[in-house]
Amino acid sequence: KVYYFNHITNASQWERPVGDGRGEPDKVRCSHLLVKHNQSRRPSSWREQNITRTKDEALELIQKYIEDIKSGEEKFDALASQFSDCSSAKNGGDLGLFGRG
Repeated sequence: KVYYFNHITNASQWERPVGDGRGEPDKVRCSHLLVKHNQSRRPSSWREQNITRTKDEALELIQKYIEDIKSGEEKFDALASQFSDCSSAKNGGDLGLFGRG
């Protein structure tokens, strides 16, 4: 199931966000913080050559990151820069703009 989190307002929800009445933009900006585990398709990253954490350990890390962001203790882009297993970490987890749909 897809989970939506607005890192600017810290709002989170399971339902797809709706526009603000000004119309939906043609593009949306996406960011993520990737936490790989030892059963990932490619269990290595720019951070670690051989990822050994279990899937449960990866899920625990993700849950901790969510709690830290929601509490205001950490910013999404700071966590993504430091801990994401994706090369987008160098951009704070920013994947860029995507067309809707």
